[in-house]
Amino acid sequence: MRTIRRLTILESLWSLWNLVRDHAWVILAALFAAGSVMKGFWNYIQLAAENEGWWVYPVVILVLIGAMIALTASLAWVWSVLRQQFGQARPAADQDFESNYVADPEAEALDKQAYNQLVAFCLDQLVPACDLQIDTQEALIRLICPNKIVGDFAIDGLRNDYRYKTREFWLHYTNLASGLTSSPGPTIKFEGMIDCIFELEREPYKNFCAQATVIAKSANIDLASDDTIAPIWTVWEDRHNKMVIAFEAIKRDIGFGKLHRLRPHRWGSPAAVPVTDEG
Repeated sequence: MRTIRRLTILESLWSLWNLVRDHAWVILAALFAAGSVMKGFWNYIQLAAENEGWWVYPVVILVLIGAMIALTASLAWVWSVLRQQFGQARPAADQDFESNYVADPEAEALDKQAYNQLVAFCLDQLVPACDLQIDTQEALIRLICPNKIVGDFAIDGLRNDYRYKTREFWLHYTNLASGLTSSPGPTIKFEGMIDCIFELEREPYKNFCAQATVIAKSANIDLASDDTIAPIWTVWEDRHNKMVIAFEAIKRDIGFGKLHRLRPHRWGSPAAVPVTDEG
């Protein structure tokens, strides 16, 4: 998917920036050492020019230009190889997931009632909960960064923050939403839908939601009372709790494969709105 490729490239650039930031002193020391070497080299060139003549300067300049061209070509080749391997290629999970899209997945489902129940859960509960959480975090960024260009970069970075492993959220959310919102109807198989729900519930959804709290705390924003954020946040809380309640019936049904589990769910719950069966 084009979105996944963009996120992977942005992720690579973000990782490069973190590498430079984390090793700034080492890089500065290397630049200082290189400067010392260049200074000694320049002194040698001046000495050679004094002994041999002025023609030494243009020859050295031509040699340096050739070296810079060769270095640039080498770096461009390395970048093209890395981009082909890590940037343009989609993650293995996403490539493998292509087989889960078919023209009429309902017809292939052995249990059509279970398939339609899971589609309804995703369209009515899970995907809206994900969308509202995305809206909440983007609204937080817009509030903190009124400059649109800076905000756009921050939103791109938001999708690649490995502190909360949000990359996995975007992968499985995109796979699921793409297969459900196709025209004229869903194209995602029953097993593929189960895989996406299972992976989101396992950890990525909860980690992604935790990111909103971290962003809000960094700017001293109260999610429940801020005039801009609270209207979105409270709607997400309500949708999240309804989604969790709806999931309880699914995870108790052995017909939903690996979603069946007797242990508590792993979606997480908003602290201000406890999840109850009556909610």
